[in-house]
Amino acid sequence: MDLGGCRLIERVDELAALESFVNGGTADGCLALRGDSGVGKSMLVQALSERAAVPGRRVLRCSGVEAEAAFVLAGLSQLVYPLREFIAQLGADDQRTLAAVLGVVPDRVPTVTALTFALLNLLALASEVTPLLVVIDDAHWFDDVSARVIAMAGRRLDGAAVRFLAACRNEVPNALADGGWPQMVLAPLGPEQAERFLDQLDVDLPHSARVGVLEQAAGNPLALAELSRCALENSWAPDAPLPLTQRLVAIFGDRLNKLDESVKAQLLRGALDGAATGGVASAPPRTRYVMQGVDAAIEHGVLVVDRGELVFRHPLARAAVIQTSTAGQRRHAYAQLADLYPDDVVRRAAYLAHATVDPDPAVVDTLAAAAELTIRRGDACQAIELLRRAGELSDRPRRREQLLASAAFVALQAAQLDEAERLLADAGLGGGASASALLITSFISLYRYGDVTATHRRLVERLQSADDLDGETLTRMVNLLLAVSMFAADPALWQITDGLVDSLADRLGELSVIYRDAWADAARRGRTVTQRLKEQLDRLAELEPWDVMRVALAGYYVDLIDDFRSVLVPLADREIEGGAATIALATLALVTAYQLASGQWAEAVDTSQRGVALCSQHHYELFGYQLRGYLGVISACRGDVVRARELAAQVRVWAEPRRVGFLTGAVAQIAILCSFAEGDYESAYLQATAITAPGEFPPFALHATRTLFDLVEAAVHTDRLNEARRHVRAAKRLQFADAPPRLAIATGAAEALCASDERAPALFEKVLGHPAVASFPFEHARIRLAYGMRLRRLRRYRNARVVLRAAAEIFAGLGAEPWTQRARNELRAAGTAVRHSAAVGPAPLTAQERLVAELAAKGLSNKEIAARLCLSPRTVGAHLYRLFPKLGVTNRAGLHDALDAIHAAPDQI
Repeated sequence: MDLGGCRLIERVDELAALESFVNGGTADGCLALRGDSGVGKSMLVQALSERAAVPGRRVLRCSGVEAEAAFVLAGLSQLVYPLREFIAQLGADDQRTLAAVLGVVPDRVPTVTALTFALLNLLALASEVTPLLVVIDDAHWFDDVSARVIAMAGRRLDGAAVRFLAACRNEVPNALADGGWPQMVLAPLGPEQAERFLDQLDVDLPHSARVGVLEQAAGNPLALAELSRCALENSWAPDAPLPLTQRLVAIFGDRLNKLDESVKAQLLRGALDGAATGGVASAPPRTRYVMQGVDAAIEHGVLVVDRGELVFRHPLARAAVIQTSTAGQRRHAYAQLADLYPDDVVRRAAYLAHATVDPDPAVVDTLAAAAELTIRRGDACQAIELLRRAGELSDRPRRREQLLASAAFVALQAAQLDEAERLLADAGLGGGASASALLITSFISLYRYGDVTATHRRLVERLQSADDLDGETLTRMVNLLLAVSMFAADPALWQITDGLVDSLADRLGELSVIYRDAWADAARRGRTVTQRLKEQLDRLAELEPWDVMRVALAGYYVDLIDDFRSVLVPLADREIEGGAATIALATLALVTAYQLASGQWAEAVDTSQRGVALCSQHHYELFGYQLRGYLGVISACRGDVVRARELAAQVRVWAEPRRVGFLTGAVAQIAILCSFAEGDYESAYLQATAITAPGEFPPFALHATRTLFDLVEAAVHTDRLNEARRHVRAAKRLQFADAPPRLAIATGAAEALCASDERAPALFEKVLGHPAVASFPFEHARIRLAYGMRLRRLRRYRNARVVLRAAAEIFAGLGAEPWTQRARNELRAAGTAVRHSAAVGPAPLTAQERLVAELAAKGLSNKEIAARLCLSPRTVGAHLYRLFPKLGVTNRAGLHDALDAIHAAPDQI
């Protein structure tokens, strides 16, 4: 689509208003169309002229030219010349007056009044033949006399035979625009219009560039078109101002030439400090510089006064000030601005980075400190630039290498893998032998290609001779090795990693050791990890984002994730916005795992799909297949075994050749759940024992402990009671009952499942009394189902109905259809009439709605509930809106009794 078409699509209402004016829809015979440069006046005037040029109407088009603004009557001559054939019919005085307009040297200079009435008489004659529409574009460049004559003539027009339309800029004073004509202001495009306009240009911009174009163009169509082309053709950093095209510089920067150097220096300091722009809705600028002595800039339309503050008329006026300055002028301005921010490390560092040319250790230290703070704030892209500039300004080779290596490491977290390699090359560390180069290649091999075996070997070989590594590089390499080992999920590789970490423990920080203990074997080491992790909770604000994510992951493995969940979703959102895609993806995967475990399956699907899309964007295959694995587990739990097996097949085809045990274990878990969903306990048993034999829990075998209850349940249902009890004895011998809650609950439930009829009820009651059992709704309901089935077989029907009803309710809330049906079948067998009609009793709550209702009943606010469940307060409000009618209440006060009524409901479900 052409640019004109794009503009007109967004100016339908304005064009209709102009057509109404032309067709006599108003009593006034003149109209001034005003707007900023590039807002679309000329395109609108052109479209109107084309539409108005119909049989029975004559359109006269004139256009002001800046170069002719000093030539008296140059503008008026454009109007008179096409009508010269009618001049001979005028009176002698009018003929002499208009002759001066056509270039004849007059005996005396005609007055404005004489010119006005001569023009009116000429127009009256011409309009008797054909009605006239006089269209003047860029009327602000008409010479003063012509502008005054046309302004006066326009005010005296009556009837519809002659219409004047003049388009002129807001910021350029002129006699025509300010001559008392009715005015129509052509405003910038609104946000939605600007989005559509950009879409219609058919320019495929990256998201960050698109946001930058929309922000800096501020609804100006010409700026949208020019900046989008410029952003597409040039490398552009998201936080940097877009370079202006020559056309935009000419439009927004021409007035700067009329200002003296002192005023331009004031404007430059204000622009570099982020002075606001008029008419643009945005956050208040964090600026401290106050421009002084800039009346001339106001007079020439560069600045305006907005709510008592000096602001630039348009974002591109501010950009033009910067772009038309010299490098030396900018450095001088930045140096002055840096002195205004002694207490703002990041702002001061950013200015010093631009102001400094020669090596300066003090500036280097400031930039490094600012980068560290910026990383904690979640702006990886700015941190990379600060570290890069610090390296460039350092004259100490070793220090320079460290800074550029740190920049490369941050680039890895931001998924800027090519940038990381360039930074290492700049530091002279690009060879494969350097530790920093090994970090990059290993990082890419793991997250992009899933090569856990070779990556593990390379890292181990380097760490076995780590005496020459500085502490920062050593820690990064060890943490990466731990991640490789976690995804490999190979006990043999974990054993090597474990020993290596022990040998380096005195050089590592406490966090790396916590990661090792939690990720490697939480079943055996979880008890010691829990307290150490709790001590980190108060330090989260001091940690870098990747360590916050790793600490939270350790919390997930020892079931302390509730203590970290309030930071996880904001962390993912912040890191996506700040450009740290690696951390964002790892955090999204962790949030999905938490939501899956806590019964928030709909939210887990949304989070997974969001993560898969981000993985595709950055080509991080490992995270993508991890998230697909979670989607497969959810599908299996819901009973959609076809979809679950499709997802499992996708993961298996990618993970098995690469020996990514974490993912092949997920495939096995999906297979087990599909078998349970279909009631095929024999298949479930075979799948579970393929992970580990009954009675065996090898060290570092994550999936062996995760499938403990699965194996025992399948064994009991296939009359393999001895194998089930052997498995339970092994778990008790390893003290899994004292392990983190999820494993402790599974151990207790497995023991109850294969216990004698005399012991089983007490054991089931004990495990259902565990304070954390409700935190894992699916496991909770499965345990209740197993308990209810045992009670029914013991003919304790009343007790069985209570337990089975609760199980069915939880399963139904989760959407676990096969298990819901199984629980309902057991209820029928226990003597309960199972009804599915929504008319009987309150409508069932989803698991998420139940959690929200219970927390609201305890008096928690929407904001507090949102923090607990990793939701937004708006989502909590939506849940409450839906669950109130389900429970038959109208406010929070009735929630407690309504929930009690559900638990005490009659034997129906």
